Amino acid sequence: MDIEDGAAWPFSQKLIMAVLAFFLNVVLLNLLISIMGDSYGQVLEMRDRTDALTRLEMISEAVIYKRFFKPSHETKRGFLVYCLPLEWEEDENDQAQELDKNIKALKKIIQNTNEKFSSFEASHETIKNKMTSLENEISSLKAGNESMKNEITNLKETILGEFSKLKSSKI
Repeated sequence: MDIEDGAAWPFSQKLIMAVLAFFLNVVLLNLLISIMGDSYGQVLEMRDRTDALTRLEMISEAVIYKRFFKPSHETKRGFLVYCLPLEWEEDENDQAQELDKNIKALKKIIQNTNEKFSSFEASHETIKNKMTSLENEISSLKAGNESMKNEITNLKETILGEFSKLKSSKI
């Protein structure tokens, strides 16, 4: 196609260019819409998983907060278990073995946390008992101190009384 400066384009060529430009815009816009729709679908698919994991992390943080920052709050003993998504493979034997491994690992984690919390609770109870016994000893020492003060006051009074009797008898 030779296009010279100032050459007049026939109407058919202008029409073909307009139609091609229109179809090209429609095709590119549809391509953009399909790409964005696919991306949006992937985000929605992952949203449930990320929301669930975030909630589980928040629950574990709340449990830790209650355990360590409010130890006087008595609660029933319970378990917090959460499961991560597992991608299944085509072979069922491998799936069963992997599931068994995951269950064993989860049981081990639960046992370890129970042992840690029970040892923490036991040490907390022993510390409470020691503090109570120390408070009792301090209160008994205070009572003994008061009784010793009273005895010293009584001894002073008797000594002064005896001393005054001796003075009066010598005169």
